[in-house]
Amino acid sequence: AGDDVLKLKVLQRIAQIYLQELSDAKAAVIYYEEALRINPNLPSVWESLGRAYFQLKQYDLSLQNFNKALNVFETQELRSCLLQIQKMACR
Repeated sequence: AGDDVLKLKVLQRIAQIYLQELSDAKAAVIYYEEALRINPNLPSVWESLGRAYFQLKQYDLSLQNFNKALNVFETQELRSCLLQIQKMACR
């Protein structure tokens, strides 16, 4: 269990670096998905994966991941992001 916690933190950090610092959303998706294989009950990872897909202009996948984040833990920010993505997907 302790190893999984450390592995999750490392995977999330690597994904975050790819997404935010290197602007490589495609690489970030790989690491976020690996983190979710270890623990699918992490709303922050579902949300980040949704943001990565949004950057890739894969709005349907972005929407799916924000919805999964909402199912785990709902926040006003997530609801706002979800509404924006729905508008983009409907264009």
